[in-house]
Amino acid sequence: MTRQTPDALEKAIAEARADPAKQAAAELAILSAEIYVAPSEGTPPPGVVLGRDRPLKLMGIVLSDGVEAAAGFSQAAFAQPVLGTAASMAMRGQHFLEAFRDGVIVLNPGREEGLVLTRRDIAAILDGAGEASLTDSADLELTTPDPEPTVLVARLRSSLTVEGVHAAWLARSKDLRSGELGWRLEVRGDASLKTVRDRVRSAIEGLGFGGEALDLVMSSGQGADGEGLRLI
Repeated sequence: MTRQTPDALEKAIAEARADPAKQAAAELAILSAEIYVAPSEGTPPPGVVLGRDRPLKLMGIVLSDGVEAAAGFSQAAFAQPVLGTAASMAMRGQHFLEAFRDGVIVLNPGREEGLVLTRRDIAAILDGAGEASLTDSADLELTTPDPEPTVLVARLRSSLTVEGVHAAWLARSKDLRSGELGWRLEVRGDASLKTVRDRVRSAIEGLGFGGEALDLVMSSGQGADGEGLRLI
């Protein structure tokens, strides 16, 4: 049987095990990954959102010490051998951790790239993420800043030119539902979330945004170019 190609999350976990210096990259990968899960009551009816319209309850496993743990998988196919059913729902890793932060989570149970996250582990990862977001709203319109905010751009470029930051883009944002205007900074790389957040805060200190917010979006992926003005 041919093994499936490891995805970015599996690679990040394996690399962190081999080199503790890459722990920050693994945490970012967990937060930004698509995690596949199996709701206890099966796939919800159309229009029903688990966690909003109904409690979010997932199938899981019992650990050797008798503790029950929520199960999540980096690939949907991994669920069947463990749970006896398919993973019928995907969640962003950040939301998965937030939903089950008061318990224990197992990523890829039964596999070499598996990982057990205790309540303390989950809290540390989420605390490190702070207010940074790993996803965008589908109702957000992004454009290149015009005119270019030269002082802001210069400060961000200087602050984000650091090991572990591979690329960054600055964009103007508009919420299509409310019409609210703001700013969006996308940063990609394997620097720790805390490092990036602290550097961004330092860069914008003393600058006026006229009451508009600057949202920080982080990911470890490569992919297509981000939206807006490229900084790094």
